[in-house]
This record gives sequence, structure tokens and C-alpha cells, in this order.
Amino acid sequence: MILREVTDADLPVLWAHQNDEQAHEMAGFSTYREQAAFEERMLKILAKPEIIILAIELEGKVLGTVGKWVAETQDEINYWIDPEHWGKGIASQAVRLFLERHTHRPIYGHTAADNFGSIRVLEKNGFQRIDVKTSWAEARSSEIQEISWILN
Repeated sequence: MILREVTDADLPVLWAHQNDEQAHEMAGFSTYREQAAFEERMLKILAKPEIIILAIELEGKVLGTVGKWVAETQDEINYWIDPEHWGKGIASQAVRLFLERHTHRPIYGHTAADNFGSIRVLEKNGFQRIDVKTSWAEARSSEIQEISWILN
């Protein structure tokens, strides 16, 4: 597995990954529903120096992204894996590789309380639970329990 910069050629593949209804339901949040809007948003995000998004590539195939963005003043980990590759350890390995590169701590994470796969990814990488709160989940059109995580 390698982590590399996202290219324009990756955007249609990443669109296909993030446009999966099951993935939205699991994550609890929504992104753009139109490919052009998604790609425009991604290009703007990729241009921001405080945001890092890397493609996860295995055997020449892009399987998702991993990176960090800044919420207020806190670095927050994010990752999105092609649902066809859930449960194979891809996200855990990608997060581990990313954290080896991005060593600024603390770094935070957030998961839906019922997103057991994502919870496991953060636990395997040393994140500790710090809070549980009720949040609005756009993809579910309902409130959910959201767990906040920290890695020091």
C-alpha cells in the first residue's frame, strides 16, 4: 500500500466511492450528490495547505483517501474507503501510514457510535475516546450518538 497525492484522474474514482448510499449511512454524514460539485469541492480542498488528503493505492488501484483537516484549531483525521474493500484492514493500515507521516499531535477523530468498523480503525491506531454527544447526521436525517477521539 502507498499513500500519494490525489490527482485529477483520481476524482471520478473517489466520486464513485463516496457516492455509495451504504457508506453515507454508515458514516452518518453526506457529501455532494452530483459529481461536478464533488470534483469542484475536492479541487478547492486540495488547494488548501492546511488540509491533507492522500490517495490510498494498492496494486495500482485507488481504494480511498486518508488525511487531515483543521476544525477550528484542531487537526482531525479523515478517511473514506471504497465499500468493496471494507473489513480488509485497508483503513487501519492507511491511517497508520498517515500517522507515521503526520506526527503533529494531538489529532482528533469522530465516528458514529454504531460505525463499528471506523471505531475499530481508530482504536487499532491508538486513539482514545474522549466524549460522546448527540449530533445531527445528515445522511440519516436523524440525530445519532457521535464519539470523539484523540491521539496524543
